[in-house]
Amino acid sequence: MGFVYLVLTFPSGTLRGRVERVLLACALALTTVVELSWLLFADPQAVFCHGCPANELQLVRNDALAEALLQTQRVAGLALSLFTVALFVARWRRASAPQRRIVAPVLWTGGAMFSALALSIVSGMLGEPLGPAPSWTRAFVFAAIPIAVLAVLLPRRLARGAVAGLVVELGASETAVDLREALGRALGDPGLELAYWVPSRNGYVAG
Repeated sequence: MGFVYLVLTFPSGTLRGRVERVLLACALALTTVVELSWLLFADPQAVFCHGCPANELQLVRNDALAEALLQTQRVAGLALSLFTVALFVARWRRASAPQRRIVAPVLWTGGAMFSALALSIVSGMLGEPLGPAPSWTRAFVFAAIPIAVLAVLLPRRLARGAVAGLVVELGASETAVDLREALGRALGDPGLELAYWVPSRNGYVAG
């Protein structure tokens, strides 16, 4: 659940509206309520493997009910995974160019993760025709999410240091400094443009 929250809220750390809150609540219900309910009736040795440990949470074995809960979890998980991928695509399309540069590594890694999860669910529902490949793919992409987060956060930390250096540069300079050029250099955006609010025109004017 932690990685779901991380990807949904990156980089602001907050959910962006009712849709994302509902999505997170449904994911939480699937991974807790439905999963625990399944464990009350399931025999993992009969479902997954003969060498699995005994289910200490089982109250009574009910294969039909356990199978129904498992399939419900899979179908709902598949729907939520595909919806999340669509949500990421929509977020990407709405974002500006600077916003896309910020979120791209985490957004696309998260999208790949949910796509791999959907493929893994479908493979499980069909009796694992693809073997372990979907599970391995899901695990690989999942492990890449922290790397993607670091790939975004580290340059941002460096950029803050660059802005601090810019403030020192502007304060210490005895000659005129091209502010647009200095800001562009500090932020790593040579195409940066400045605009100033002009009250008499009730709008912004390019600097």
